[in-house]
Amino acid sequence: MQCAQGGRISVTTLETLAHDLRQPLTAILSNAQAARRLLAGSARDAEVGEILEDIVACDKRAAGILQQLEDALRGAGLRPVQGEKP
Repeated sequence: MQCAQGGRISVTTLETLAHDLRQPLTAILSNAQAARRLLAGSARDAEVGEILEDIVACDKRAAGILQQLEDALRGAGLRPVQGEKP
């Protein structure tokens, strides 16, 4: 992730970030909805377990992307807005 001069993030970087976040978040939503449907019916426990494992993996991926963004912004000398996590 690269920051442009003046503390501004390039449009390409923002588009990439949005894409990278959208994929795991869409998977989290789809899997959670599938788990909900399975729990409403007569599903086997193994199927629910696999879906829940996928939810956890996708969540960790999204958290990793956010951590990379935070690290890149700190490396560029940018600071969080007042009231945000330092």
